Amino acid sequence: FFVTEQLLQQFDMKKESYVAALKLLLLREMAETIMRKHGIAKKTARLTLIDDAAETWYLPYAIYQLAPGCNHMTVVTDREEALRPVLDDILQEYGLVIEIEKLQQMKKITGDLIINLCQEEEKYTDRIQGMCALLDFGYTDKKAVRLGQINPKIAVYHTIKLKSVQDTIALEEVSQILYYKEPLFRRLVHGELDWKEMQGLKDIWDRYFVEMVRVY
Repeated sequence: FFVTEQLLQQFDMKKESYVAALKLLLLREMAETIMRKHGIAKKTARLTLIDDAAETWYLPYAIYQLAPGCNHMTVVTDREEALRPVLDDILQEYGLVIEIEKLQQMKKITGDLIINLCQEEEKYTDRIQGMCALLDFGYTDKKAVRLGQINPKIAVYHTIKLKSVQDTIALEEVSQILYYKEPLFRRLVHGELDWKEMQGLKDIWDRYFVEMVRVY
């Protein structure tokens, strides 16, 4: 089950990482698990999404994942007009009005659960203030320690527990395992799934994972 150095050499495999796609795949389940751990009710939770600023499909996908049952969502981005069809669709489908804040002008970022889609290590998260839980796509151990020093009220999450293993496994390894075990996940990584096909990915959390683990 583990992708060891010996296996990499034996099968001439590259050491790969699909962490961003894995986090997006499990985003709703991860967010709900974190909120349960902190006693945050989804209907009153203040969710904040920080755009990756690279005009990828990450932000629209994240919005669609988290909008059902959400009543307070803020998106920090500089591409409001490009997102307009998504915002209108969410309003029509769920009655949710998403608040937009300008990324470059946002000096203070707050929320009960903050999801930072930016994979650049030190970007934007130093603006987070107040008590919150953070799911950070640009996570490093060094960054998590630094954020904890800047804001002792922040709880950083990055790790997942697997059902069959008590210890935690690095997301890099988990993402590579799923890439070869799950054809749908492989197609998600390559951007080959449409929205309807993505519904078939929902049961992966139930089959593989137990919970999100706080790392700092």
